[in-house]
Amino acid sequence: MAQPKKSKKFTTEQCDVIVKNVHKNKTILFGKHSYDGDITKKKQNKTWESITMNVNSVNGPTKTVAQVKKKWSDLKRKVKKNAAKLRRER
Repeated sequence: MAQPKKSKKFTTEQCDVIVKNVHKNKTILFGKHSYDGDITKKKQNKTWESITMNVNSVNGPTKTVAQVKKKWSDLKRKVKKNAAKLRRER
């Protein structure tokens, strides 16, 4: 069985673009869904697509929406892990 190709790593610039864009759109991406309100799943998906387009406009390998979401999740987890480590060391 053939192994799927591993994609190239995100560049530092691409990670910076993800963090800045997610922070700028955090209410849309992580706010509560409402049927009559502004935040819908469709709007969230369009925002992730926009972030992915911004990531791909920076020098580096081309990424998909799923890869960008996964990278955001990994970055968030890494920060939480480091914060917990610092709290334990106090």
